[in-house]
Amino acid sequence: MSRFVKNIEDIQLGVKVESDTYFDAVDPYLESSENDYIRPYLGDELFEALSDTGASPDRLALIAKPLKIAISSFAFYHIINEGSLKINEHGAAQAIGDMQTAPSKWRDDNQKAELIRKGDKALDDLLDILMEQVNDYPEWKSSRHYTLRTSLIIGRASEFNDYVPIASSTRVFLRLLPDLRKADRILKSYVCTDLYNRIKESLIKEDEQPEVMEGLMPYLQAIIAYETIIRAIPRFNFFITPEGLLFHTINDGTSQKMSLSSTDKKEMKARYKENLEESIAELSSYLKENIDDFPEYASSSCFGHKISTKPYYAFANRVDNKFFSP
Repeated sequence: MSRFVKNIEDIQLGVKVESDTYFDAVDPYLESSENDYIRPYLGDELFEALSDTGASPDRLALIAKPLKIAISSFAFYHIINEGSLKINEHGAAQAIGDMQTAPSKWRDDNQKAELIRKGDKALDDLLDILMEQVNDYPEWKSSRHYTLRTSLIIGRASEFNDYVPIASSTRVFLRLLPDLRKADRILKSYVCTDLYNRIKESLIKEDEQPEVMEGLMPYLQAIIAYETIIRAIPRFNFFITPEGLLFHTINDGTSQKMSLSSTDKKEMKARYKENLEESIAELSSYLKENIDDFPEYASSSCFGHKISTKPYYAFANRVDNKFFSP
């Protein structure tokens, strides 16, 4: 049983459905949507606290609308994908047997993509509220997503979207996380350890020169975003929307017709490599022009050397290491 979407009126906040839609038939999809999408974002502690019958109405009211829109949008995405319901020519959900004409595959794909976008936007709105009102939701501080937002140089989808369009989708952003973490670590080879450590510390507590860090961040974020997408392009079946790159939700088959072809991927990867080269050159110039603000960089081995897009990795020459050579 859904913990947050209780009736058809709640569903209608995000999905246009007939008032006589049988709620009990939709409820299992709502429950799955909550567990698959909402719980990981809120964290177990906050999810349970908000769904408890004794939860404060005020706490829930602040996030109720984006919460219900996200749950309903992802639930109906899966409903349409499985063929349980379809969207008729007037845009309302109906059972297959009640429809006069079956919708085309093209319209199905567009409707599913629109539900994904709507669900993603609602999730982003929900997380923005939690971040802004974190003192009212202290349980969220124990969640993985709060840690993500406060520990990475790019910690939110909207920041990534400034460089690589992903429709500001937190769902897409989290799928990119393994590549994002690698890109974040690679940044150390561009700025060296001491400045990298100062940058990371500034994410937790304000730097002694906050305006200096604020000026540096866009250069760092551009490099991380491009490094990330270059690694991600071969691994994911993206499709392009007017808002940017997306991919389908979990537990569903990707529409090959909508996905990028191998040629598209190759061209896109080449384009982002050019962006990366330009961003690295811009970072190097910025650091040299403002060298007095970055004494850690001035005294490092990175200063005075051309930054390479192919960082050197040293492997311990031990017998138990596969790269061992006697």
